[in-house]
Amino acid sequence: MKKISFSVILIFFGFPLLCQEFTFRGFTWGTSIESIVLKEGEPHDIETNGNNTIIRYGYIKVAGAEAILTFTFAKNKLISSEYFIMNNYDDEKRNMAILTSIEKNLNDLYGTPNEKSFVPLSDTVHYWYIIWNHLRTRINFSIQKIGKNTVGHIKYESPNINLYGDL
Repeated sequence: MKKISFSVILIFFGFPLLCQEFTFRGFTWGTSIESIVLKEGEPHDIETNGNNTIIRYGYIKVAGAEAILTFTFAKNKLISSEYFIMNNYDDEKRNMAILTSIEKNLNDLYGTPNEKSFVPLSDTVHYWYIIWNHLRTRINFSIQKIGKNTVGHIKYESPNINLYGDL
């Protein structure tokens, strides 16, 4: 009887979790270019290379910082999205405060990271990265500090769609 009850609970509560899909700005993996342009508007830039297309939207706000938003497609299917956070404030503490705030927000959204690392490349170049795996999506937040310039990067990748767009 306990096995049957546990199975019923697992099916009732576990199945909806398995069926959940990750969304990025309201889009799911496999969304077409046309659908994204319809919602986001005309992109700032479009780059095509074989079956792959990248569309870029310039200077949107992410946690109070300016960012470039990109969507990458293979065979017209969304496979990844990225924010390039351009923090070029003279105040180094302000740069790090914004990026630390983004990290906290990502932790609140996706839970404990699967991987976290700090890599000092030299006395003046440092690299941090944090990775979450959430709802069949890999989220990679990286911070690169070169002297006083600090750049953040958030990449969302679908592990279910390869670079050829096969589902």
